[in-house]
Amino acid sequence: MAHMLDIAPNAISVYSFDGKCLYANQNAAKMHGYTVEEYKRLNFSEIDTPENSTMLAAQINLINTIGEARFEVTHYRKDKTEIPLEIYAKKVEWAGIPALLSIGTDITERKKAINELKAERDLFSSGPVSIIIWSPSEDWPVKYVSSNIVEILGYTSEFLTDPKFKYTSLLHPDDLKNFQNEINYYLENSIDTYEQSYRLRHKDGYYLWIYDYTKFVRDNNGNLSEIKGYLFDQTNLKNAQKEIENQRHRLSNIITGTNLGTWEWNIQSGEAIFNERWAEIGGYTLKELEPLSIKTWLKLIHPEDLVKSEELLKKHFKGKSEYFECEVRIKHREGHWVWTLDKGKVISRTPDNKALMMFGTHQDITERKRAEILEHIQYKVADAAVSSLKLTDLFESIRFELSTIMNVNNFFIALFDEKTGMLQSDVDRDEKEEIPYWAAKGSMTGYVIEQKKSILVNKKQINQLMENGIAGMIGTIPEIWLGVPFRIGGKVIGVLVVQSYDNPNAYDQNSVEILEIVAHELSIFIQHKRAEEESQKLTKAIIQSPASILITDPNGVIEYVNPKFTEISGYSLEEVKGKTPNIVQSDEHDKGFFAHLWKTISSGKDWHGEIKNRKKNGDFYWETSIISPILNEEGKITNYLAINEDITEKKKMIEELIIAKEKAEEMNRVKSSFFANMSHELRTPMVGILGFSEMLMDEFKDNPDFLTMIKSINTSGHRLLETLNMILNISKLEAAKVEPVLSTTNIIPIIRESFQFFESAAFKKNLKYTLNIAVDEVLCNVDSFLFLSIMNNLINNAIKFTSYGSITVTVETLNNDVSISVSDSGVGISREKLNLIWEEFRQASEGYNRSFEGTGLGLTISKRYTELMNGKIYVESVIDKGTTFTITFPLIEGKLEKTSVDTTHNIPNLQKINGNFPKILYVEDDDVSIKLVKTITKGLYEVDTAKDSDEALSLVNNNKYKLILMDINLHKGMDGIELTQLLRKNADYKDIPIVALTAFAMGQEKNEFLSKGMTHYLSKPFSRMQLLDIINEAIKEKNISDK
Repeated sequence: MAHMLDIAPNAISVYSFDGKCLYANQNAAKMHGYTVEEYKRLNFSEIDTPENSTMLAAQINLINTIGEARFEVTHYRKDKTEIPLEIYAKKVEWAGIPALLSIGTDITERKKAINELKAERDLFSSGPVSIIIWSPSEDWPVKYVSSNIVEILGYTSEFLTDPKFKYTSLLHPDDLKNFQNEINYYLENSIDTYEQSYRLRHKDGYYLWIYDYTKFVRDNNGNLSEIKGYLFDQTNLKNAQKEIENQRHRLSNIITGTNLGTWEWNIQSGEAIFNERWAEIGGYTLKELEPLSIKTWLKLIHPEDLVKSEELLKKHFKGKSEYFECEVRIKHREGHWVWTLDKGKVISRTPDNKALMMFGTHQDITERKRAEILEHIQYKVADAAVSSLKLTDLFESIRFELSTIMNVNNFFIALFDEKTGMLQSDVDRDEKEEIPYWAAKGSMTGYVIEQKKSILVNKKQINQLMENGIAGMIGTIPEIWLGVPFRIGGKVIGVLVVQSYDNPNAYDQNSVEILEIVAHELSIFIQHKRAEEESQKLTKAIIQSPASILITDPNGVIEYVNPKFTEISGYSLEEVKGKTPNIVQSDEHDKGFFAHLWKTISSGKDWHGEIKNRKKNGDFYWETSIISPILNEEGKITNYLAINEDITEKKKMIEELIIAKEKAEEMNRVKSSFFANMSHELRTPMVGILGFSEMLMDEFKDNPDFLTMIKSINTSGHRLLETLNMILNISKLEAAKVEPVLSTTNIIPIIRESFQFFESAAFKKNLKYTLNIAVDEVLCNVDSFLFLSIMNNLINNAIKFTSYGSITVTVETLNNDVSISVSDSGVGISREKLNLIWEEFRQASEGYNRSFEGTGLGLTISKRYTELMNGKIYVESVIDKGTTFTITFPLIEGKLEKTSVDTTHNIPNLQKINGNFPKILYVEDDDVSIKLVKTITKGLYEVDTAKDSDEALSLVNNNKYKLILMDINLHKGMDGIELTQLLRKNADYKDIPIVALTAFAMGQEKNEFLSKGMTHYLSKPFSRMQLLDIINEAIKEKNISDK
């Protein structure tokens, strides 16, 4: 016991009630700075501080009364320093006397932490920073928050520390994920202090940006005990940062978008900084202009503009203008002048108020300056063009507008007639003389036409041209002469001329540029006027034609084709103009075709038809064409208009469709043959698998192990057969081979039959299996076979996908419809897969780990069958609760005539005939099928077998059979159909039942066999009962007919 107390981590001592120390462990002595021996000599009054005496006496009385107490005291250490302790005291018996057991815990750090916390809370109870302490649990419940939080967020500390309050509810939705991710990162990486910025919702509804300095507080074991944070409203800081960023972004975009050069100039030192764009405007790089200073700019500026610029700078330096702004010309590296706009502002000054630093921009405005001049001219020309009706009026208007910006006292416009070589001036204003007509050749105006460019010459140059015989001039020679050509399509159609008889400097290069702009605008106008005249002949074709247009003269010579004609035929207008449409003719049509065409249009009628033509590259193309004669006011044909539409692709499409149809029909025939053969080849071996496994189940019913294996073989065989049937059915549906035989049918017996068929399967799974039918007759227009197939699929699915619970089939009539629902409590289908289940080969459970067997075709077939019979199918499902499939069909009013129907299995008649069993002939080339049939009929019928038609005919001639089982594909000699038709010619077998027992199981095949002389049909594989039923039924029917 003493040893256990000695190694305890607490200060443990035992005192008598008079204060004498009876025992002390090492920690008690060490905590007080004594050895154990020294400590044990002390009375507890010697280590207690004076203020503890009253409290201590009360605690001792309490211990005497209730046996124990817990309290805090302050003790003196040996060095007289104080130590706070938490004491747990208990009344005990020590060495046979009553004593006090004291267990003390040093709470120095706790006290320190409490004092620091109090000081901290006092410090943060006011001011911009709030302290908050969270519990490390979901949604961060708040344990404490300083009172000044109300100044930041508007919430009181009482509201925030309410247990129902969730700190995360205040977080902005966009910040919540990042907030949580950061905290998880710090926790996972043991980072105990971190900073965050996020938005919190103020009580008034708006959000504040909060800076959060957070610390994870851990206990002695390293476990997270609380989370302490210091919150500061940094909304203004965030807004300021955002505004600065926006301004920086805008400034960057502005400089980039406006393509500005920038400059910084120390006005006192002359130092200057330019950006690369500043140099590019003058055609330089910055490196080429180094060393850079204000002198760099002074060297490049136009002298005339320097004076103006210096005046504006002085004004700005004196503070008389807020900004400096001046348009100046800069000498480009290639020698021409570039107009620039300089803008700037003094941003700092010296202590004596002299301009110190100036920042600004340098913008290339050359294009703008030129555009201002050109725009003025173009506007006036365009306005005059719009308002003028005649060319002469327009020219006069142009002269008047030009008079405001240049000397046009002597002005004329001469238009050139290429056919005659003459010039004509309808607008001629000249101070000396006016000449309306003259020959182009040998004249200055003709020289411009010949050179196809503007000519600016002075009097001396004119005389030289005349002396050299290059050009001449009629009348007075001017001091300066300027001629500018009008061009249309590379040809000069006229010249605009100005001249001065007294001012040799009246015109310069700027004048040339201005008049060239005017000449360009006038050329467009002239071309437009001429095009208007030409377009009148094309208006009807342009309005009516959806495709290419061709216009000929009365003799069939092509005058115009539109771009669509060129696009289709490959011939341009220039290539076909002046030729006949024979240029695109092919050899498809004979002379009589075109003779009839010409006879029709020459008589003033429209011709409609299809024409096969040849492109320029030799390819053929088909057009549907409408050719119409164009008549003048006198009713005479002036032109022919052909409107053509390219139908080559349409023709090709029709041909391809015909070929595709033929191929599709052939593929359909191949597909049908393939599925018929596949059905036969798969069903034949199934005869032995299913037949013998069924027989063996009876044989080994007392041997559980063998019985289990045989049942597995039988079940797997049926599953394979079901898969085969499903694939064949969906193939028939896709090939539109399923033609339902609709008739008024009572569907109740069919529903009962399907329900009863699956009853044993439901019971094997211990399912509650219920059929809810309130009536015995419900009439619908359906195909009984297809309807039964639908019911079988739905009930089979319900059992397959239900492991426990119930299956319920319900029939209800509502208004004019009947509703049949199949409900289960199975696995259910998810909402996103409800549409998928109707698709071929799809299931709700798919992939390598799918939960259930099957092809995924049953519901596809059920849906198609339902729709073929004008019904509807629906599904409702909930995962793990079950699924309900519902089919509806229109009701038919009335009653079905009742007939006596024997619904029980026909038990074979075992009575011998003349002491022998009834004789049957089985024509079959498959040994397995023969063995199975003989095994099934053993003891019931006497069965002879024949493997081909020759054996069969031999047996028939020597025996009298009650019935013949006939395979179809005998592989040798006649097939079953041919043999049947031959037997029917035998008087003894004219009416004998012949059962088609075959693996050909397609619907149309059954009909074919029954139409070729066979009386019954049973497809392979078959069960024992199916075979016995059809044999007995056939013999019974024959016996009845004989009577």
